[in-house]
Amino acid sequence: MRKGRKIPASPVLRVIDANLNRCREALRVVEDVFRLGFSQAESSKDVKQLRHGLAAVSRELAPDGLALLGARDSAGDVGRAMRVEKQRRTYSQIAEVASANIKRAQEAMRVLEEAARLKFPRVAPRLERLRFDVYEIERRYLPPLLRRSKLENVLLYSLVTKAISPQPVIRMVEMLIKGGVDAIQLREKTAPDGEFATSAERVAALCRKNGVLFMVNDRADIAVAVGADGVHLGQEDLSPAQARRVVGESGVVGVSTRSLTLAKKALANGADYVAIGPVFESTIAPDKEAIGIKAAGEVTAKVDAPVFAIGGISEATLNSVLQNGCRRVAVCTALMWAKNPAAAARKFKRALLSKSKGKPAGR
Repeated sequence: MRKGRKIPASPVLRVIDANLNRCREALRVVEDVFRLGFSQAESSKDVKQLRHGLAAVSRELAPDGLALLGARDSAGDVGRAMRVEKQRRTYSQIAEVASANIKRAQEAMRVLEEAARLKFPRVAPRLERLRFDVYEIERRYLPPLLRRSKLENVLLYSLVTKAISPQPVIRMVEMLIKGGVDAIQLREKTAPDGEFATSAERVAALCRKNGVLFMVNDRADIAVAVGADGVHLGQEDLSPAQARRVVGESGVVGVSTRSLTLAKKALANGADYVAIGPVFESTIAPDKEAIGIKAAGEVTAKVDAPVFAIGGISEATLNSVLQNGCRRVAVCTALMWAKNPAAAARKFKRALLSKSKGKPAGR
């Protein structure tokens, strides 16, 4: 111990005071992210109730708060000198802020529980229950927000398939990534499983290296095997709930839809985003009747989730799609068949960013 450093009069109270503050602050951050960042009424209400439960315990530990304040010695906290800049984490998405603060609250709860057993043994079980409440909030509410965050900045989503690609798939993906696409979906309807998986593994590695979302069409098992970000489903494939059991809570699940009713059903069943279309007649889905621009715009306006207009969208039709309210598009032949796929992707991306004023729409 450093010479002249006095031992706190009540080290247990000092520990309790510090961790009450830490836990209250963390829970307030989580509540505000849920409420203001994602407009989640139920989850923010649950966190608020948890904060009130913690406040009730705090009053029982120190009815007037003076005992805890008397034990506080912020200036004498030796931990202040231990903080280094490189240990301060930075976040790219607001859901990560909620995740980190949930963990912080859990740690603080555990310290409170252990300290309370020394001086307030009757209160310790209540702190234990509150800690498990935090675990449940994390389990119940956080995964969908973290998945949604992966989609937050995705505006240009490109479908790639060997069947119509003029270049090897991996080369095509390289060019599209160079052009600024935000997500790649590998769509191989006829390839043998082994060939599909091998191609998907190479594309997954390339997308991961460049920070591009990678989705596998139809095959949740292959998505998991190659470490893809998720799976995209058609109406005849697994349900979103069934796919979720395969890809887990971290996997993104998307669904192709043709109407507002189907879009709402997919999201209610666990999808993280929907594709709406085909907006126009589509080369890769010639058997599906086009639903039109207005229908795609209606879904975008009325669904509280990312919506990608898809089907027959080209450089010539993109502006009309955007004028009807769509802010995200999924494109295949307009990019793959372009003379310069990277340059074509850049034109699409500029138009999307311009309409979104540099930021993706809230949906």
